Amino acid sequence: NLPIFSSGTVVSLLQRWPRLRRLRVNLAFLVLDRTLDPEAFTTCIRELPLVPASCAALKHAIIDGVVFNSIQLKQLMELSPELEELRIAVSRDCGTVLQKCMQTWSHSLKRLYVSVSTPSQAPILPNDFPVIRCPMIQLRELSMPAPLLSADALVFVPNLEILKFKGGTSQGVELARLIDEDAFPRLRKIVVSFFDAMPMVIHEDLEEDVFRAIAEEDDRVRFELAKELRRVCWKRG
Repeated sequence: NLPIFSSGTVVSLLQRWPRLRRLRVNLAFLVLDRTLDPEAFTTCIRELPLVPASCAALKHAIIDGVVFNSIQLKQLMELSPELEELRIAVSRDCGTVLQKCMQTWSHSLKRLYVSVSTPSQAPILPNDFPVIRCPMIQLRELSMPAPLLSADALVFVPNLEILKFKGGTSQGVELARLIDEDAFPRLRKIVVSFFDAMPMVIHEDLEEDVFRAIAEEDDRVRFELAKELRRVCWKRG
């Protein structure tokens, strides 16, 4: 574990560890310690020219507690094109780079866990999503929220066994349909949560009974969707 480095430092150090096979770092505590400047550790390391595939031995990368931007994510992809497992948080502007990552790792990736930084003000560009647009035959475990992932894109992951997904209720309806059609014959576990069933803008003068009616409708839609997902899952046995 490397508890004092920023994401930029991790990328810089990877170039110095060409034989490393497993990387696990947790940088979360830095947000609690205002006296530490994580970037200071990056600037004190002499920068090396990036050599593509110089860390091809790296198979497992679990990086918690920091958010990778598009530049750092692209560097990780170029350095380590043979990843089999990746857990990472990315900024909201990483859609295009993530698409390229999925293409690069499509032959090797078996477990993928991606979360998205919510504070970012970067706009969501429809053409950037979903990020899975090519067959990923090896992928067995996938955790990724919308809009990075859509139910339609799961057809590119035919051997999926475990799915964790958060998205709109329309995505849930499509997911239930695909499961019912046995699109994922190896799927054995799903963990899903859904956004509000309808867009809602809260005004200061919104009457309480109107607010309650909207909330009740959202609850009803999600409840019916949960029942449908349970039905199609039980049908599979």
